[in-house]
Amino acid sequence: MSDLVRNYILLGLRSNDQTEIYDNIWYPKIEKVLENDTSYFFRDYLQYKKSTYLKVVNDNNTKELYQEFKEFVENEFCGRVYDFVSDITKYVKLYKWIIRENYDSNDIISNNSKYDAEIKELLRNIFHDIGSEAFKPFVLGLLEYHQYPRGDIRISDEMLISILKIIRTYLIRRRVLKLTQGENKSIVTLCKRIEDIAQGKVSIIEILTNLPYNLRFPNDDEIENALKSMNFYEELKDYAKFILGKIEENNSKVTVNFRSDKVTIEHIMPQKLSEEWKKELGANWEEVHKKYLHNIGNLILTEFNEEMGNKSFAEKKKRLMASNLSYRLSIINEDTWNEESIIRHRDRMIKWFLETFPLPDEYKHSNNWKASTESAVVEGEYIFPLDDEDRNVRFTKPLEIITRGKSVKVETWVDVFLKFMRYIYDSPEYDFDIIMDNQEELFGNSDTIVRWEKLKDMIEDDPDSYWKDYRTLDGKTYQEVDKLDSETLFVNVRMFSSNVS
Repeated sequence: MSDLVRNYILLGLRSNDQTEIYDNIWYPKIEKVLENDTSYFFRDYLQYKKSTYLKVVNDNNTKELYQEFKEFVENEFCGRVYDFVSDITKYVKLYKWIIRENYDSNDIISNNSKYDAEIKELLRNIFHDIGSEAFKPFVLGLLEYHQYPRGDIRISDEMLISILKIIRTYLIRRRVLKLTQGENKSIVTLCKRIEDIAQGKVSIIEILTNLPYNLRFPNDDEIENALKSMNFYEELKDYAKFILGKIEENNSKVTVNFRSDKVTIEHIMPQKLSEEWKKELGANWEEVHKKYLHNIGNLILTEFNEEMGNKSFAEKKKRLMASNLSYRLSIINEDTWNEESIIRHRDRMIKWFLETFPLPDEYKHSNNWKASTESAVVEGEYIFPLDDEDRNVRFTKPLEIITRGKSVKVETWVDVFLKFMRYIYDSPEYDFDIIMDNQEELFGNSDTIVRWEKLKDMIEDDPDSYWKDYRTLDGKTYQEVDKLDSETLFVNVRMFSSNVS
């Protein structure tokens, strides 16, 4: 995509102008800085400017995204190439701060060294430790208002730090509950609220706690219930060190290099039990081991995991005496390590998690989502061959579906549903995950639409039945699809054919 954009911008200029812009601006200030991330930058720049989700750049949609970009430039800049180049280049350094994990000496976000370090760490947390893609356009906009104030409208260092902390809390709490669906398509629409945030008309916490249920901001009760019983070590393996490292930093007020391979997660009760450990755990050692091995109550961050292994609890306590991490204080004060001590440590860890990734008091136990349910479908007009006066569609045949003035021919009611679902799925302004998450309410069945990964299991359970009822959004059975992947969607069409047959 970056090649297409560059050629579009430059080829419309005179030869001398092409050379001037490429040599002095385009290459040194865009392509050299962003390298292989240039295409992604153009997409996120456009997402921010339009406050609209655009598909991820890949070989199949390059031309489609390029056309979106071309139309934007033509509409917004009316052929003023220099104005466009001047505008887009100011976002390059901002985007670089988002995508690069390590900063150069000339990367100065704030002139206040303390704030500068804090902002950079928060950006690393959001985009590298947690790995959010959804917030890139939004944070790009925050950084714009921070670096390039619009008159009196600006985001201060303190405000930026506060906003980034809330975003970090929002993301990590959602990942604890495995809530990621809908973020990529929906968060980008919040870009239109950035100026209101900068003006103090609305806060980021107010915005994030008033999103639909599937985008909710988990409260303390949800997090506590999840952490009490979840397999923290394995279920949160992508975030476990980050979470434990941040808890340690919050408790000790000292920076912890949790990204280092030398800092690891230690199981206090080891994964392989010796006879001594079985005695330590008590008569129900097998049950305790199975229930709490990977629980957050049995975990600690250490600098010498390999040295501790499956040593006895007494030996581990001695080794922990030499640790610089404050976690040791929670462990070495225990006389023995059994179910009761694990639960005590678990409860402390949960308390510390909630203090490290906090919500304001008024949101800690509230339902942090929009009370009214957003419509999961778009409004459209349908033309039916209606013969009876009561407009009953039973025994009728649909001719076409018209959405936003565009007509699509259909032959059956199954066609109507599949083509309508395809329209929503392909439209960037709608979040298909809302439909996926609310099927029971919409269709009366939570398995009306399933992904191939689930359908495959259903077929294995009953190979003579399920495949007949499910079709892709293009109307194919699974046997007719050339290449299946785990995310391919299938719709149970029986309910839509039987109800109007």
